[in-house]
Amino acid sequence: MNMTEIGEILKNERNNKNISLKQVSRKTNINTRFLKALEDGDWHLIRGDFYIKNYIKNYLEAIAVDVDEFFEINKNRLIFPNNENEEPANSFVPKLRYARFKRKKKTIIVLLFVILAAAAAAFLDFKKAGFIPGFLDFSKVNFPATGIGIGPLNKPFSPDRSPVNVKIDFLDTCWTQVWRSKRQVFEKTFEKDEKFEISGYEFVFFIGNPAAVRFFLNGEEVSYLKNLMKPQRIFINPLNLEAMLKK
Repeated sequence: MNMTEIGEILKNERNNKNISLKQVSRKTNINTRFLKALEDGDWHLIRGDFYIKNYIKNYLEAIAVDVDEFFEINKNRLIFPNNENEEPANSFVPKLRYARFKRKKKTIIVLLFVILAAAAAAFLDFKKAGFIPGFLDFSKVNFPATGIGIGPLNKPFSPDRSPVNVKIDFLDTCWTQVWRSKRQVFEKTFEKDEKFEISGYEFVFFIGNPAAVRFFLNGEEVSYLKNLMKPQRIFINPLNLEAMLKK
């Protein structure tokens, strides 16, 4: 293997095309130290014939020289031992490229961990805030109470009083829980354009996003709710109906 002659040929081809070693390094992902070793004939600095052959192949491709023609013309100068266990040339991956791959893999793993941790933290925050159906804990969530200070009544209304009709139009996604006469009627996350209607004498509504609803009592809208940004707990009964509509 005439290393010096091959190195001179490679160097002359590169210089004739005004291509620097740094440019070849960028195209091949091979360190300039090893490229210079190829040109200077110091091939002992490169580990094994497999790497030498593939460094030469990548070098030639980077300076636009026909690889097959080069190896054919210089076959008498390029004599490699016949090693049956040698890796095939087309499966070669430069060490530098592999090192970069490992670094990218570590970075991706770290990013995935950060994303999962952030998602878990967000889930817990929403869970504590009561925006996830089935996870509301009234002892921990601060729902400002509205309804002009009139809370649930201890006694039922007499039959001669008219029930309150409640209708809700949802303008956006909104978690809602409804209690009637101290019993939970339902809990649901409503989607945009959904509607809900119920009638009775005594209600407690938990509204996760008041700005996302239009709230009607006996056909008249409770307009102040759309200006509220925090979750609200709303008491409704015939005694506070008029005050709620005027608020």
